[in-house]
Amino acid sequence: MYEYFEGAIQSRTPTGVVVDVGGVGYRLQVPLSTYERLPGEGRARVYAWLHFQEGLVRLFGFATTEERDVFVLLNTVSGVGPMTALAVLSGMPVAEFRAAVVRGDVATLKRVRGIGQKTAQRLVLELKDTLAAMAPPGEEGGVADATLVDAVLTLVKLSYARAAAEKAAREARKELGPGATVEALVKGALKRL
Repeated sequence: MYEYFEGAIQSRTPTGVVVDVGGVGYRLQVPLSTYERLPGEGRARVYAWLHFQEGLVRLFGFATTEERDVFVLLNTVSGVGPMTALAVLSGMPVAEFRAAVVRGDVATLKRVRGIGQKTAQRLVLELKDTLAAMAPPGEEGGVADATLVDAVLTLVKLSYARAAAEKAAREARKELGPGATVEALVKGALKRL
């Protein structure tokens, strides 16, 4: 629904920021990594995610689209909600998190406050393939299939389960070939879902 908010930073704390956009102040919850990157004052762009849960509506903000995409993926894992996802992004850089999941490094994941043995194992099991596909070329485990990742994230944003979205997008990729666009992959995956 919202892609980003760009405006004057009115206030910021390690857990939140208020951005004035055209005279309207938007309060967004942010991970520590975003807080550290945002200026204390002046203009900034904050990438957004609107989260609905049992009558509660919250806005989350991120310094980069990569942080937001990982946040969205984390919320598709069983037992992981927005506060745990923020804790992950606050506890380690996205690249370190992605590498730990791809390697199956449960010990590193357990260093994040609120992540225990079972949750860490679930993160590895459910996100390993998707995060490996998101890795830039040359980064550990990365195949850099950004088109496939974008298709999966689009399907997740349409409220499909991450595992089902990933399976359907991969099947569509096999049928359509490596040159398929995100739009084509999403359409092909929707036929399978």
